Amino acid sequence: MASADLRDELTCSICLNIYTDPVTLPCGHSFCRTCIGDVLDAQEGSGAYKCPECRAESQERPALVNAWKLRNIADNIRSTHPQQEEAGIPCTYCIQSPVRAAKTCLLCEASLCEDHLRVHSKSAEHVLTEPTTSLENRKCSVHKKVLEYYCCEDASCICVSCSLAGEHRGHQVETLNEASEKKKEKLRNILQTLTSQREEAEKRVQSLEEHRRQAQGKAAGVTERVTAMIRDIREQLETLEKQVLSEISRQEEQVSFRVSDLIRQLEIKKEELSRKMGDIEELCDMTDPVTVLQRRESDRDDYCDAEEDTERRDIKVHDAGDLDVGLISVTLHLGLAGIVTRIRWCHVPEASDMLLDVNTASHMLLDVNTASHMLPDVNTASDMLLGVNTASHMLLGVNTASDMLPGVNTASDMLPDVNTASHMLPDVNTASDTLLDVNTASDTLLDVNTASDMLLDVNMASDRLPDVNTASHMLLGVNTASDMLPDVNTASDMLPDVNTASDMLLGVNTASDMLLGVNTASDMLPDVNTASHMLLDVNTASHMLLGVNTASDMLPDVNTASDMLPDVNTASDMLLGVNTASHMLLGVNTGSDMLPDVNTASHMLLDVNTASDTLLDVNTASHMLLDVNTASDMLLDVYTASHYVSVSEDLKTVSWSGINQRFQDYPQVLSSRSFSSGRHYWEVEVSESGRWRVGMTYPSIERRGWQSLIGNNNKSWGLQKVHNKKYYMLHDSNYIEFPHSFSCHRLGIFLDYEAGLLSFYELCDPIRHLHTFTAAFTEPLHAGFGVFWDNSWVKI
Repeated sequence: MASADLRDELTCSICLNIYTDPVTLPCGHSFCRTCIGDVLDAQEGSGAYKCPECRAESQERPALVNAWKLRNIADNIRSTHPQQEEAGIPCTYCIQSPVRAAKTCLLCEASLCEDHLRVHSKSAEHVLTEPTTSLENRKCSVHKKVLEYYCCEDASCICVSCSLAGEHRGHQVETLNEASEKKKEKLRNILQTLTSQREEAEKRVQSLEEHRRQAQGKAAGVTERVTAMIRDIREQLETLEKQVLSEISRQEEQVSFRVSDLIRQLEIKKEELSRKMGDIEELCDMTDPVTVLQRRESDRDDYCDAEEDTERRDIKVHDAGDLDVGLISVTLHLGLAGIVTRIRWCHVPEASDMLLDVNTASHMLLDVNTASHMLPDVNTASDMLLGVNTASHMLLGVNTASDMLPGVNTASDMLPDVNTASHMLPDVNTASDTLLDVNTASDTLLDVNTASDMLLDVNMASDRLPDVNTASHMLLGVNTASDMLPDVNTASDMLPDVNTASDMLLGVNTASDMLLGVNTASDMLPDVNTASHMLLDVNTASHMLLGVNTASDMLPDVNTASDMLPDVNTASDMLLGVNTASHMLLGVNTGSDMLPDVNTASHMLLDVNTASDTLLDVNTASHMLLDVNTASDMLLDVYTASHYVSVSEDLKTVSWSGINQRFQDYPQVLSSRSFSSGRHYWEVEVSESGRWRVGMTYPSIERRGWQSLIGNNNKSWGLQKVHNKKYYMLHDSNYIEFPHSFSCHRLGIFLDYEAGLLSFYELCDPIRHLHTFTAAFTEPLHAGFGVFWDNSWVKI
């Protein structure tokens, strides 16, 4: 008892063993030199040193004093009273003083020290194992003989009698050593697998730590960008800033929490793997095959299934999740929607220019009600093509407005004489060649404004002409022009009929005869005054010249030009009878026949210099006539397009596609714009009633059959609302019902092409995240829309 108390006094409180090189602190407590040195080294950075026993503090490292007497006593106790754990299992034959046994003989059932082991029998029957006191489990419970063999069929250790005459007779048996080595080999393989799994778990812990740092860095970056963006409009965006930053922090906390939870699970897994590894290592170090083999049940339950259990509970880095950038972007976008600056978060482009691709539209979508939203109506088209002010004068009513648009062949409805009207104006090609000779036209044609200044009205003309009535007839009608001439019969011979006059305007040769150059015109026209008296007043002249700017808008193409002339008589008045006009303006010889007295006419004319001031410049004349013949506002009608042609977005180009791009069986349509990179966000409005689908799809989606529906294939991802206001997420024919019902008419769609994310949001208050698809996109993506009932609609 006294010896035990003395050992307690000589035990170091740090290592719990008898002192080794004891030293004493200033407070009086003693420790092993090595033990107290390690403690003081650990406390070096804390600024204060404490005694492990009494917690006494000192600012400087305490000096260690050798305890010589204590060391002598400890050495004496250690030599005369060896520790109990060092004694271990004593030798069976050392009676005087217990000596630790080195081996145990299973045959002799005795433990032997090194000295007795040297004189012990070397026979193979004397099986030596590690020292043990439990020998009963090493004998056969039936025959009381030493276990020497292992039955492979029953997986049990047996004796010789069991293998020869017992219940194991005829079974496949092995020696204990052979069976033990085989099991050790399996255990080594398991140990190797567990080791690699532990290393992999350690790598994943590091990866998760790195992932958490990246998530924190990403959150910090997003916070910085958001803060910089709203710095100049702080007063308006304070609420939005708090909302966005709160969402980022919340997601960061969620990611951090999930990472911490996964790390905790992996740490538990590491501890479990370490425990199993320790057990296996212990078995592998054993030399006793019986002990190794009798651990069968534990081995099978805990070790052999380790790999399957690991696969079943495997933890990946992506299990920790990531920041939902889409939700953050949608929240910020809606907050900025009402601000004039229209700042977009993180430079996410808004797909504001997304249009529907009419080439992919199902024929079921191209009815009047739907098409009216896609293309302007007749009234709108007339305003777009002709100008509002011009259209009001040009159009004779809603019914006749359609006659003015391209492709109308009903011009004869407005003209009493189609043949006459058709010959009164040249076609596009001829007009551009005959009327736009720069040198001639620029010098011979009068500008409307100039004409208004130089032309006299009819009353003034009557003062200079022999007869007012005669002058008015000469200017306003081919039939009455004969009243001006001395001989009516002669005049009628000089003036061809309307058909002949129209033919004079339609050819280059005829036009060249009619329109002379400056030099010729100046020589032929003794005075512009005389010509001016022959023309109508300003109002008449402006109508007669067709108001050049108005005329260019009124003539989308040649066929419809004739619709603008009320009747042949008016048209003939406007052209003044080609023969008469040509003689009046451009020919001296002919003019002399028409005028009673050339000399008198010469006194009525202005100076040539005055006439030159009235001529148009080149740019004005060419622009006036070019506009008349340019049908720049002609558009293609998508309703009439064949399935095998492709119409451009501006409705001006048609090309052969060779492939029917339209959806045949379901009312769906794709956007004309595609996305092959970057992050994009757009919004759609949807109907509360009916059934519709919105989503994204590859352009290679089928156009016919069940597989052509958005979400019914591996080329599209969609969101569907059905009649009971339930949402379904669709991809590759897999339908996932969303737990929440339809509650908002506006949806936000966020696409991150490189990250493979497609997210859908309900833009209610607060914003509700519906679903996010993850995929590795391999083709450009088009927005897809489908409406399946007559009261269903989707608007971008």
